[in-house]
Amino acid sequence: MRSAPATPTGFTPRKYETPEAMEAAFRTALVRIQAGDLPNLKLPTYHQAPPAPTGRPKLQVA
Repeated sequence: MRSAPATPTGFTPRKYETPEAMEAAFRTALVRIQAGDLPNLKLPTYHQAPPAPTGRPKLQVA
C-alpha cells in the first residue's frame, strides 16, 4: 500500500485495504481515545434545519 503525503498538521490520510481493516483501525482509535492516548474531538452537534417558510424568501444583498 502506498502512503499519501502528510498534511500540514502531520496527519497522513490512509486508504484501507478492506472494510474490516478500516473497522479495526476505528476500534483501535476508540480504545486509544478512551485510554487518553488520542484526543477526543469535541465536534458540534448538528440539528435538523427548520422547515422553509411558505411563500417567496426575502433575499437581501449583504
